[in-house]
Formats: sequence, structure tokens, C-alpha cells
Amino acid sequence: MTIRILFRVKENREIVEQFSKNYPFVVYHKNKKNLGATGNYRNLFELSTGDLIQFLGDDDIFSPVALEKLSKPLSENKDIYVTAGKTFFVDMDRSINLVYVDRARVEANYLFKNKAVKGKDVIKYSYTNSIINMFGSFSGFMFRRKDVDFPLFRFGNYDFKANADIFLWKRLARKGYIFLYEDFLNLFRLHGGNDKLKEDVQLKGLEEMLVFYREDLMEYYEVPQEDIFLSSSKIISNILTKFVKKNFRSREVKRLLKRNDTFNLGERNSFSIIIVAYKNEHTIKNCIGSFIETLTGQDEVIILDNSPNNKTEEALTDYLEKYKNIKFIKNEDNLGYAKAINKGVRLSENSYLVFLNPEVVSKDWLVKFSQHLSKDKKVVAVGPVSNAAFFYNNIINYLNIQLLRETEIEETVSLLQNLYKDRGIEVRILSGFCIATKKNYFLRYGMFDEILILGI
Repeated sequence: MTIRILFRVKENREIVEQFSKNYPFVVYHKNKKNLGATGNYRNLFELSTGDLIQFLGDDDIFSPVALEKLSKPLSENKDIYVTAGKTFFVDMDRSINLVYVDRARVEANYLFKNKAVKGKDVIKYSYTNSIINMFGSFSGFMFRRKDVDFPLFRFGNYDFKANADIFLWKRLARKGYIFLYEDFLNLFRLHGGNDKLKEDVQLKGLEEMLVFYREDLMEYYEVPQEDIFLSSSKIISNILTKFVKKNFRSREVKRLLKRNDTFNLGERNSFSIIIVAYKNEHTIKNCIGSFIETLTGQDEVIILDNSPNNKTEEALTDYLEKYKNIKFIKNEDNLGYAKAINKGVRLSENSYLVFLNPEVVSKDWLVKFSQHLSKDKKVVAVGPVSNAAFFYNNIINYLNIQLLRETEIEETVSLLQNLYKDRGIEVRILSGFCIATKKNYFLRYGMFDEILILGI
């Protein structure tokens, strides 16, 4: 087994040479130039000749039994690719430091039980908990040199730096098992000189977190996206929120916010969009204008006006003249919401319905509604998310709302599309501002109860 200790400042040479006199296996190597942290680790790996590799930062401390324990499973079981113990976070005086002792790391301790764990299970746990590094740093794990049959910190054309240690143990772990000791085998000393406290390293680290959630990397790690997409999407939005304060326009952020131009393409069923209006002359034109150009010739918009005046119709004059598939019905009396919707359904010509409030601005919706209602017979109703909706329809459940203050709505919509793509979430109740369903379902279950205000 070869150990290479990473020293970064010139003054360390004398210290290392003192150790070399008594321990010939301690070797000092002076880089010709500053390679940076990951460059140093890469160089140490190339210089090493032993079968087992254990990196050690010059500010970290091993337990006296760490090397013996960590090497044993790797020597005895070829299916184990990584060994690790718990990491203790301390200050330079070895006092406990709580900066890194968060909920996710504490909960991860249940994995450390002096036994082998499937690497893919540990990887999945990491993905559902903000890509936490349960091993603390490079000093936290050991591996076989021969198992590194890939570019050390690179995936495709992307080089990991701030989270190179996480990338390395994950890439090894996917091959088989990780042996996790319940003992604390190394001390991670936190101080002002830590690389991870530097702003440029933190920015790089945030960007790399986004890279971990790229489809190609998740596919490589064999992480089922459908199992973690809700938690991962919320994690990604939190990462992006941190970028808002620092460097929101990084390359990976731009990639996530890139407009998906193919989102609206594809065949779908024809819809009857039913809108009940009551003194909505100030909002209904924007409502219809937000989606009218996306409709086909077979779609129809049915507006039932409960207003006591003609202002709603007057506000829609241009649309009513231009689009023949908009039907405007002026009710002589205020029928209320439920009775007006039922009337609209009876007048509708299509098998798919949308009940839409007149103050809602909609975009890129009917294709998704059609897909979910068509592909699964158990789905009887579908609704979108909004920043102004209640319960499960509120966007805060799926994306950090702070982003809306920093980006245009187009970018926020694009972000949601990229995060969730064709997935839906089963919920117990939908907010009524926009609901899609099949006409036969609506009729089968008795339509809206006209005795109730909202008919539900």
C-alpha cells in the first residue's frame, strides 16, 4: 500500500525530510508549478506504485487503526471497491466543528455498520440528499489503484475539481460494494485556509452539483430518475438559488435554463377549454392571448359570462372576430360557477376538457394534459403548478420560489420543463384554477353539484 501526503507550501519540505530519515516510504515531491488541489491528487496518483491508495490532506489526521481497517476488506474481497469510516469534523485545536454536521450527514450514519453496502444504494442515497459527501473529503476513503480504469476526475469532457472526491468514490462504488465502518477513522480539520471556503471553489462546487444531476451522468451511475426526481428537482432549485447570490449565469445553469423548443411538438387530443367569467374584463384577454396561438383548428374555447354588463365581451372583441373557435355565451342571469361549467360541458364538442379561470396565464400545457390523460386510464384529472395556487399545485413544492425574483418567467418555465420533463406527480386534490379531464369521466361522475358554490 502506498501513501502520498499532500503538502502545499514550501515550509513543509523540512518536516517531510525529518520523517523520511526514519520512514523511507515517506517521499517528498516538489511540483514544478502550482497544480491546484485536484492536480496534486492526480499527480500523487500517477507517482504512486502501491496496490491500495489512500489520499491524505496535509491538514487531516488519521486514526492509528485507519490504514489497517480500511485495507482489510479491499485485500480480502474483490467485490469491494471502496472502504471508508466516519469522518469527524474538528477545528485546528481538534474541538468539534458543527459546520458540516447537518441532518443529511447525521442520518447517513445508519449506513456505517461494519459491513459491505451496495455501492448503487449509497449513490442513490447521496443523490436524494444534496450529493452529500458522507466520507468528508479525499482523506475519508481507500480504494485499489487497478480499479481506476477511467480518467481520474473526468466524465466525458467535464473535469471535476471542487467535488472530485465525490465523483471518484461514486465511480468506483458503481462497480460493486462499499465497506463502511462505524468507527471514526479520520479527522477533517476546518480552518481559514481550506479550499472549500474559497468563493471560486464554492462556485465551482455548485456548478458541479448541477452536473451530477445531468441525465448522462445519472444514467451512468444507474440512478433511476423516476425514483428521485422530486427530491432531486427541489435540490437543484436550491442550488440554483445559491447561484442567484453569486454567479447565476454559469455554464451549467444556462444549460438547465436553455429553452426546450421541442416541448410543444407532437400530436395531442382536441380540447374544449371552458371559462366562466364574472367581471373579468381586465384579465380575460391576457388569459386567452397566452394560449390561443397554440390551439389547433379542432380546439374550441367556450366562454360563459355571468357578468351583469357587456364589458367582458367588449374586451374580447378582437379575438371574437379573428378566431372562429371562440364561443362566447352571455348568460341572462348569474348561474354561478358550477352551473355555468356544466352548461359549457353540454355545449362542448370535444372529448377532452379544460376548466380554466379567466385570470390564469397558460403556456405549454395541452400536450402534457393530453399525454397524461391518454396514457394512463387511472388518471382522471390533471392540473399544472402555479406560484399563486393552493395545496399541491403551488410551485413552491417543486421549485424554490425565490428564483422567480431573479429570472424571467420564460426561464422558470423552461427550468421546470427540464427538471420534470414528462413526469407527473399523483396528488389527492387539485386546485381548481385549471383542471383538465375527459368528458366521459366528467359525465360519468355526475358533473358539478350545482347546489354547491364551486360544485365540488
